[in-house]
Amino acid sequence: MGTYNNKLASIALQYLELAGTHTKTNNQISNELYRLGCKFSAYATPENAFISITGPSENTEKALQIVHNLLANTAINQGILDGIIQQTITNRQNAKLNPRIIASRLLQYSMYGQVNPANDVLPESKIKALTAEDILEVLKQIFQTSYTLEYFGPSTTADLCAVANKFVTEYKPKTAPAAQVYPLIATSQNTVYFTPYNQVQASIYWYGSSNAYNAEQVPVATAFNKYFGGDMSSVVFQSIRESKALAYSTFASYSITNQLSQPNYKIAFVGTQADKFHQAINGMYELINELPLNASVFDLSKTSTMNEIATARVNPSSLMAIQRQYKKLGIEKDPNQLIYAQINSIDINKIQQFHKQNWAMQSYHISVVADPAKISTTDLQKYGKVVKLSLENIFGY
Repeated sequence: MGTYNNKLASIALQYLELAGTHTKTNNQISNELYRLGCKFSAYATPENAFISITGPSENTEKALQIVHNLLANTAINQGILDGIIQQTITNRQNAKLNPRIIASRLLQYSMYGQVNPANDVLPESKIKALTAEDILEVLKQIFQTSYTLEYFGPSTTADLCAVANKFVTEYKPKTAPAAQVYPLIATSQNTVYFTPYNQVQASIYWYGSSNAYNAEQVPVATAFNKYFGGDMSSVVFQSIRESKALAYSTFASYSITNQLSQPNYKIAFVGTQADKFHQAINGMYELINELPLNASVFDLSKTSTMNEIATARVNPSSLMAIQRQYKKLGIEKDPNQLIYAQINSIDINKIQQFHKQNWAMQSYHISVVADPAKISTTDLQKYGKVVKLSLENIFGY
């Protein structure tokens, strides 16, 4: 159960980290865990709520006892909640002053539509009206749903279960509220989403829908990304920034979905001066529709990809998250194994074919954040139907 199930999940778990119990403050609990060499955290993602304990294996039982007591006896502390509420509102206000966040929110609108993960948020009035009792009800809802115990460490399964069972009581899990679903939009026609904002630069994103996840496509997509828009040696960077000096930042990527319920998609970006707006858009479209071929550069990009895979090291604490990701995609093995095994056999002709099938001559949603005094509606209409959106439209408040 995460924020897509209950929009208050994140605030509730922030509260849990700070509230303490009826008999101990948060500082006292933190000090107890510190003396054990342990840390506790609680947070929510769109799909899940996480309670995490890290520290020496020999102190597992003592740390579990402390955190179990916190979960069972979370204090009612309106002052703590009011601080979280104020920080949440301040963060919202600051986000609307940050050009990068504004551009990101507009991109989300172009990808998911009028109701999307970025703007489907609680109204400020409802947040301000929250009580600590409301938050305890949310925590209760979270703890009454089914959960999975994940462990990484030296203990055997038998030893871990012997400790964990001391804190587990049998109960009939309740069903979590239905999760909000945000399907990606299929890009059937060129559309320009425009949010006016007083800034010197123009931020321009391209989004294009693509096909469903296919594990066999991952090696080619990875090789393509490295060559086309993945780093400073890529076609996009060298052409738009280095050769033509049209951007202070630019990239392009074929994004492989992280869950089977959503398709793959394409993203490109140019951050440019407003007076270079048309040149920058046309420069990116030239690359989207016609891929420059350079076999030597492509061979270097393949070597770079193989070196990155060969030298990468997985943090052991990330293994559980990686396994969850594999489960969402219905795979069992690390995709890097397939990439490493196949990338040498991929030639530039396959990359050109991939580009023609997935990028060239297709419809895109373009999102633009710029000063309306420098870029007019007439300018934008050259690239598709124009949809003008306010900050309130894209932020949801």
